[in-house]
Amino acid sequence: MNKLIHELQRMYFLESQPWQTLDFADSNSPLHAAEGAFSPELLSKCLDSENAIALQLVSSEGLVRAMVVGFEKASDWAQVAKLYQGVQEDLELPAPAIADSGRAGFQLWLSLDDSVPALEASYFLDGLRLKYL
Repeated sequence: MNKLIHELQRMYFLESQPWQTLDFADSNSPLHAAEGAFSPELLSKCLDSENAIALQLVSSEGLVRAMVVGFEKASDWAQVAKLYQGVQEDLELPAPAIADSGRAGFQLWLSLDDSVPALEASYFLDGLRLKYL
């Protein structure tokens, strides 16, 4: 397993995290089909190709390992930058990962050292929204 795959899994993914295939063929809304537990091998295949998958960020126990803030439009970049800088400068957190959707907009991914209850993560994200957005 290469270092990138190991670090992505360590920082963002839950053990036995469920994943789904995505199909945009007939509409702008993706169709999801459950496939099973996410693995380093699957991540490697996704990075090597154009396959699109969806990860279920909340475990069956209600825990999360990563938090995602989505911005729907490319014109939201000023807000993305404000939140990106704020979590680093004000909260002294590591830089979030930035994902470009490829269609429109952005996502900021915040990694957690340990899994936390989804409700606790939701409260934290609400606080970020109120302070920076």
